[in-house]
Amino acid sequence: MGAFFGGWGVARAGAGASGCPLVPIFIRGIGKLYPVDARARLVIAANLRDVTHSMMHILGLETSCDETAAAVVARHGDGSGRILSNVVLSQVADHAPYGGVVPEIAARVHIKHLDRLVAQAMGEAGLTFAELDGVAATAGPGLLGGVIIGLTTAKAIAMANCKPLLAINHIDDNALTPRLLRTG
Repeated sequence: MGAFFGGWGVARAGAGASGCPLVPIFIRGIGKLYPVDARARLVIAANLRDVTHSMMHILGLETSCDETAAAVVARHGDGSGRILSNVVLSQVADHAPYGGVVPEIAARVHIKHLDRLVAQAMGEAGLTFAELDGVAATAGPGLLGGVIIGLTTAKAIAMANCKPLLAINHIDDNALTPRLLRTG
């Protein structure tokens, strides 16, 4: 499982109040491990599908600075993938009067538009939340207000749908995105 998620490790499993499994997932960051409690059905052996021969659908949220984004990707067991939807809202006009990014304004714009962008991304991908295999969001580094908004939204979607939550390091995701799109 660790190789499938590109170096992610999974430890101890327990059950949450809702009956969904709770699994701490550790993300390899820059000199740190970020622990995140995730409701995860895929990493519990009793519920594990054969991920080497199946496709996974992941909703990803990005709110680390001055763009709000939601995307759905399909990932094959061989590591290749396909972007099913990618919706990005630029905040350039919101910050232009100030000559740079204002963190409070960025956070407020994320709050205002993120739900709509998620709905649009899911619609373009033609999937429901029940059909997702996981939810991912930027967990840092980035502007704290924006990161909290995206990660909290992702946690809510994951918990409400009993899906794993993947907390993504913003620097690592930029470097590893080309691997998602490899063809073989």
